[in-house]
Amino acid sequence: ILRPGGQLVFSIPGEKTLWELQHSWQQADPFHRHVNEFMPAETVRTALQNAGFQINAVDVDPVVMRYNSVRELTHELKTLGAHIVNGERNRQLTGKRAVASMLQAYEQLRAVDGTLPATWNVICVNACKPYAAV
Repeated sequence: ILRPGGQLVFSIPGEKTLWELQHSWQQADPFHRHVNEFMPAETVRTALQNAGFQINAVDVDPVVMRYNSVRELTHELKTLGAHIVNGERNRQLTGKRAVASMLQAYEQLRAVDGTLPATWNVICVNACKPYAAV
């Protein structure tokens, strides 16, 4: 869709985004994924190169958000419209015991300032469609 020389600029969550939440769920329910798995920056770079784009930059910027509670984090994720899209998710309701166990595991990550971290590894891409060879 881009004209030759057109810029493609976007950002997406990258590998190990929300690792704290995934780690806590793994402690509580090791047989199901409760957090999406995000691709590494190198996979994004390779896909763009294979599609014929000229890569100007692919950077990963870690951003650590702070929350007072896990429920505050999960509420924000729901507000964003986030949901599990991988095939490993549990198709049944998650029980109260598993949720309580996940909350307890996440509490172990509480910082000295009293907040809970949630890491977003943001992949920032700047690429362009090359001009046709003469």
